[in-house]
Amino acid sequence: MTPAILKDKIPPNNHEAEQACLGALLLDPDALGVVLRYIRPDDFYATAHAEIYSAIIALHEKGQKADLITLTDEMKLAGSLDKAGGTGYIANLTSMTPSAANVE
Repeated sequence: MTPAILKDKIPPNNHEAEQACLGALLLDPDALGVVLRYIRPDDFYATAHAEIYSAIIALHEKGQKADLITLTDEMKLAGSLDKAGGTGYIANLTSMTPSAANVE
């Protein structure tokens, strides 16, 4: 395919899988070590999810674990909380994720 044709195509993505990954990281912050080996912020199709993941990484780099409180505080400081859907959206990520068991 030519670049012009590719430009109009939506790349493969799965919104629910992105939500489940982020929810799993909030349920089990220690899983980030595994996830970091495979996923970068720009791997997320949804900009909101990339913002959330970047904030989780920023917390990790500060030696803090991500939970609803630490994550929303970090995102408020960075000015990215509203871009990511707000506190309510982030809180729903954990309710949409039954377990972090299959995060890898």
